[in-house]
Amino acid sequence: MSQKISLKYAEFYVTNVCNLACDNCNRFNNMEFKGKYDFDVEQYREWAEKLDIHRVAILGGEPTYHPNLASWIEGISTLWPKTFKMLITNGTRLNYKGLHDLLAEHKWELEINLHKEKDSDFSKKIIHDLKKHFGPIEFVEEGCWGKEGLTYRSSKGVTIFLRNKWTFHRSAIKDYNTLEDWDSDPKLAHSLCTMKTCHHFFDGKLYKCGVAKLLPDFLKQKGKAIKSYQKNYKPLTVENLSQQSLDVLSNKSIDMCASCPDGTKAWESAPFETLYKKDIKI
Repeated sequence: MSQKISLKYAEFYVTNVCNLACDNCNRFNNMEFKGKYDFDVEQYREWAEKLDIHRVAILGGEPTYHPNLASWIEGISTLWPKTFKMLITNGTRLNYKGLHDLLAEHKWELEINLHKEKDSDFSKKIIHDLKKHFGPIEFVEEGCWGKEGLTYRSSKGVTIFLRNKWTFHRSAIKDYNTLEDWDSDPKLAHSLCTMKTCHHFFDGKLYKCGVAKLLPDFLKQKGKAIKSYQKNYKPLTVENLSQQSLDVLSNKSIDMCASCPDGTKAWESAPFETLYKKDIKI
């Protein structure tokens, strides 16, 4: 059997639905973006046969709003059993039925991004819920993956990364009133981008990043015009998979990069307000 191709990191995005509205959300979940994605194990079986992934993450939206989150966790675990796997959440739904057991059984880590300062009532409630639903939790160390935060271990052996995440980089939407995106130099925007190696799987294809898939979907859902280079972007398919094609995916800009900011100020972290949404509908 030939040696597998290697990818450092990939993300599986499961839903646009979120109960928070954060300014500059780079997945547009602050703009009533709807829809969810279901896991089809057959779409990814050939990928798993050819591709080793060192680390994968499930995220959204808020992934615990997906009614069948378990199918994603179980399916990815079956296809990539040796891969480091992590669920990324805003921590507001740690009472999701069976979540602690599900993560423990399939050896997943949990990353909780705190969207308010640690001493805020908002974050204190999340930490309280963490101890209630995953406790008792044991402190392990300061920091997680070289980032500011704290690392814990749950009573069932789940490693938990508690990250300070109350600022976002500005998103591909330049004007939230008109839903106009940027018109940037794609190479410069790519050079400044913090997500250029956050490759996303959707429908059995691998996209440069979440924006490459989600921005056209979002604009279409809102009845806005989609630019030709957004419409014509071609993700990587398993038939076209090679180490060279993966290296190009990671290291080269794409025309879609023009949709994102290309100035240093545009990529500075911007403070946001976190609000609970009401009447969540999937």
